[in-house]
Amino acid sequence: PGCEIVLVDDASTDASREVMGRLEVDSVALPARQGQSEAIRQGLARASGRWCCVLDADLQDPPEALPLMIARLRRGDVDVVFSTRDGRRRLSSRLFRRSMRLLYPTLTSRACLCFAAGAEAAAAVVRQATAGDYLVAIIGVLGLRTAQVRVARAPRPGGGSGYPGWRRTRHGLVTFMSAVRLRWRAAHHVRELTS
Repeated sequence: PGCEIVLVDDASTDASREVMGRLEVDSVALPARQGQSEAIRQGLARASGRWCCVLDADLQDPPEALPLMIARLRRGDVDVVFSTRDGRRRLSSRLFRRSMRLLYPTLTSRACLCFAAGAEAAAAVVRQATAGDYLVAIIGVLGLRTAQVRVARAPRPGGGSGYPGWRRTRHGLVTFMSAVRLRWRAAHHVRELTS
């Protein structure tokens, strides 16, 4: 009660769009697959609340993380709060996270796409991001103050990962290259402003 819910369907091939149409929530149906970051950007652009929370529909990041992230935001000393997952990470994931922190020191050690942000920070992310940009890198580019809260991650209740094996590796490389490109673009912009 009192919450605004925005569902975004990234051109899924299941019955997501049909189910969304039966719910009394705001929904966005993307005409073609655009990727997780763009789907989140579209949802943030539609949201109008004081706090914006992002959560995948597979519920691996539990809804119970939302009040924890908002409570951390309410302290007023950060702009974005990430949900961190318990358990060991793959070597590739650990390398990716360390590389992201080298590129963007304001990010937390386990920054991910399950996060909460104040309305101003969310609007800044929407304004800065373009199609194909990794939103965690955008948060880093903007230098937003970040924190993280730890939550237990449940097994996926049904289905499998959308990024098995080689697809996970390919997705990680594409995402990392997007982050590098954003870092270069931000540095180039700063050089232009100071010359």
